[in-house]
Amino acid sequence: MLSLLALGLLAGQAASALPTISTKGSKFFTSDGNQFFLKGVAYQLTEDDPLAQPTQCALDAALMKELGANSIRVYHVDPTASHDDCMKTFDDAGIYIWLDLDTFSTYIMGPGISSPVWNSTMYEAYGQVMDAFHSYDNLGGFFVGNEVLTIAENSNAAPYVKAAGRDMKSYRDSKGYRSIPIGYSAADVPSLRPMLQNYL
Repeated sequence: MLSLLALGLLAGQAASALPTISTKGSKFFTSDGNQFFLKGVAYQLTEDDPLAQPTQCALDAALMKELGANSIRVYHVDPTASHDDCMKTFDDAGIYIWLDLDTFSTYIMGPGISSPVWNSTMYEAYGQVMDAFHSYDNLGGFFVGNEVLTIAENSNAAPYVKAAGRDMKSYRDSKGYRSIPIGYSAADVPSLRPMLQNYL
């Protein structure tokens, strides 16, 4: 009887998980075949990992659900921390997480970095974040960079962003993870947008 109850509970948990998200062309779709449109907020005020703070996640998820959000963007996490509670809280609220793979010390190009970088140390660090989050159904996708290309003068970073995206997709596939979307978060610069869209 106890094992039947346990099986029933596990089945109930599986049924409550959000459908996963994948891409077809330039659009997002859920695993149940519906096109997905993001509606959400950036979710990180400090350098602390916001997905390792269960009490705060519970408070915020309830408010976000009330507002109708279905997504949050998180810029940096600690891949060694436990994220199970927060990820479940957001899953229960119908909210997907869109997560940057970089950390404060692994930007391709950013504050204090005069030339773009993409190396094995960064690759390993990005991989650790992916390893920590790939199994959550409500992980919407990963970003390999955030607004790296904001002016024409730093367009030399574009090949590095492209290489990071290529390498992390290969890493994902080599690990047998689901086809989690991996992309780049571009700055809203109209003059650069068409070229970046076509190049990346």
